[in-house]
Amino acid sequence: MFEHLSLAAAAFRKAGHASLEGRALAELGAALLVHERSAKAARALQDAVALFERSRPCAPVLRAQWAVCLARLGEVTRAWSVFRTGLSTDEPPPVLRGTLYWTAQFLLEAGQARTATLLAALLEAQSPPEDALFLAGPMKGLRDQLAASLLPEALKDAAERGRTLSLEKGVRVVEALATQPGVIARN
Repeated sequence: MFEHLSLAAAAFRKAGHASLEGRALAELGAALLVHERSAKAARALQDAVALFERSRPCAPVLRAQWAVCLARLGEVTRAWSVFRTGLSTDEPPPVLRGTLYWTAQFLLEAGQARTATLLAALLEAQSPPEDALFLAGPMKGLRDQLAASLLPEALKDAAERGRTLSLEKGVRVVEALATQPGVIARN
């Protein structure tokens, strides 16, 4: 099912096209992640991050996806380390939105459903209309998972707070959470 992406990555590697190899690995990792094949996705995303960090165009999004894979594999401490390294407010808004979407997924996997809800609401409030169609499916799945993880009052409170934040403030909230002593230990 994903063989064409693996073959593309290998061909680009052989031809010396690191950026195209990185894109193929990123696509492969994202596809595997969506299909719940976390171990293979983690390897592909780790390789993509290594290639992209040289030029940094998509590394924050890929790091957040990689952290989701690691959390699903039970490697939460390593996931926090991978995740924390990729946070930055210096990215363009589309990269910030992608990073925050996958960050919300990671936080849900890491037991931080309240902050994940805050980010989901922020994304819905801060995304331009042209992103609405793209986000509709993934956000519905995320909202359903969050609703199953939190009491209705906590869900409503976090969502209301999230709608008032900017993308940059959302990254700062997550940075603060990622540096709190004991957050990793509780997961």
